[in-house]
Amino acid sequence: MKINFHSHSHYSDGKKTVKELAKEINNAKIDYFALSDHDTPNGYHELKKLVKKTKLIPAIEITAKYDEDHFFHILGLNIDPIKMEKELMKYGEKYNVSFEKAFNRFTKQNKHLKLNLSDYKVRSKWVNPWYLKYESEKQGHDVSNKNWPGDMHSHGLGATLPEVIKIIHKCGGKAIWAHPFIIRNYIDEQIDLNFKEVAKYFKEILSYGIDGLEAYYIQFDKRQQQFLLDLANKNDLMVTVGTDFHGKTGQEKKRPLFLEVNDKIAKKIISDIYK
Repeated sequence: MKINFHSHSHYSDGKKTVKELAKEINNAKIDYFALSDHDTPNGYHELKKLVKKTKLIPAIEITAKYDEDHFFHILGLNIDPIKMEKELMKYGEKYNVSFEKAFNRFTKQNKHLKLNLSDYKVRSKWVNPWYLKYESEKQGHDVSNKNWPGDMHSHGLGATLPEVIKIIHKCGGKAIWAHPFIIRNYIDEQIDLNFKEVAKYFKEILSYGIDGLEAYYIQFDKRQQQFLLDLANKNDLMVTVGTDFHGKTGQEKKRPLFLEVNDKIAKKIISDIYK
């Protein structure tokens, strides 16, 4: 069965427009697919109109604040996207005010850039920093992590781990710890966790009511995968499949549009998502 429950479009940091993504989904004849853009569910509405036979699962990937320099990604699968947008607006309004201050400072320091803050709220009601970063890069600005201002990276909308899980549940979805061996820091650099660290964080996340783990994450080796499967089995949690598709050139093998998964495993995952 062809499935993927972790992907991104131009609604966040993906390179493909929803129209381009829909065309690829239709051509590949994918069975189940979730568009899980960062901190916004809004791409689902557009994709639903364009996809033909594929069963779409409304989804989101929310950045959750653990502390000032550690951020986790939590997938929300089978959410109510309209409810989710309303829930996130409670954080988005405060986030917009904070980001606007950072943006004003940035544009004063870089007067050669032609940027308009309102352009970056088109696909969601809060500022999406990825649009701003892409546009700056197009205009020749160095947007490497160390050069890009810390307060203009995507740290989510400010919700903590327990708050994010609670929001997902409130919107009828399943909360899944995305790529558990990978978290991010304040300047959006990847932090690779070891087995001991994953076990430590898992115990805490479990207490917040997490529903599952993204055990079948394409970048994990068999040992990491089995470790996550064992954690899930011991704690009666579901597992999911994800490629973290971004549609970037050169990442076709590393992060493909979908994975072909054993029917028995796929059906169990799908059943758990809808349970």
